[in-house]
Amino acid sequence: AGYVFFLIAIIFFLITLNELDQYWLLILFLILIGCILLYVAKKIKNKYWELNRTNRQISIPFKLKKEPVIKSIYNVKSGYYIQTGGRYATVPVVVPVVWHESKLPLNNTSELTTWEGSGNSKSDTARTWSFYIWYLDKNRPLPPGDLLDPFRKEDFQRRKAEGFPPPLFCSCIPTPEATLEEQAEREKYWKDEDYMFRLDRYKEPKLWSGFTGSNTPLKMEKEATLISKGRNPNNWELKPYPEFENFKYLPTAYAMRYEFDDGKIVYSIIVQQIGLVCTPPSILSYKKEIIR
Repeated sequence: AGYVFFLIAIIFFLITLNELDQYWLLILFLILIGCILLYVAKKIKNKYWELNRTNRQISIPFKLKKEPVIKSIYNVKSGYYIQTGGRYATVPVVVPVVWHESKLPLNNTSELTTWEGSGNSKSDTARTWSFYIWYLDKNRPLPPGDLLDPFRKEDFQRRKAEGFPPPLFCSCIPTPEATLEEQAEREKYWKDEDYMFRLDRYKEPKLWSGFTGSNTPLKMEKEATLISKGRNPNNWELKPYPEFENFKYLPTAYAMRYEFDDGKIVYSIIVQQIGLVCTPPSILSYKKEIIR
């Protein structure tokens, strides 16, 4: 648009050479508008999203705001939209909720994209956003991609020096090391299966939607039972969910699944408002899992 205003100004200048005293203000105004538009375009073009693996932060640019907004990855959720026209037409764009403020989408034009143009916008966007989150989880190995290969060995040595701390987020897929030797060394500290959602667990699920504060049915095994703050026959204690610091930033979690040594399975609804969940006594032995 800035160049268009410059072109109009030149045309006016050429056709009014003999009458510049009448049109010089208009020509000057067109040039001024052109300069402003080009200046704004340059500022927007030089804005970049930054995914900081070291600090687990996302730097969010704004169109005209000088300083970007820096958010922890624990505080950013993702969404998507399909634009019907313009540069991103029909292309799924990864849009954290803060996009509504910044107006500058985190899009799929990066070389680190997983978008394949399959037409399934939700799936493509979910894969791309998941790829970014994998990258930002600095306790996991770097995600696949030729661009990251030169840094894998150094990243492995860093995590090794730190004692291989556990992942920051659960995953639905394995995140293996680059070599079998590195995988074996890492697994002395933690294994993928210890930090994964068991999506293939339900063979004969039933639906439960009778608990307060959620419209999402909870998939449970048929033999499982359900308790909540108002329905707690075992008098389990309300405690913060779960105890591990790494997982307390899962706002989409709505239940804990406890599997006891005797095979009994109990689901406990999380009280989102206060971040508490009915928790079995510590004397009992069980495995637990966050249900989203």
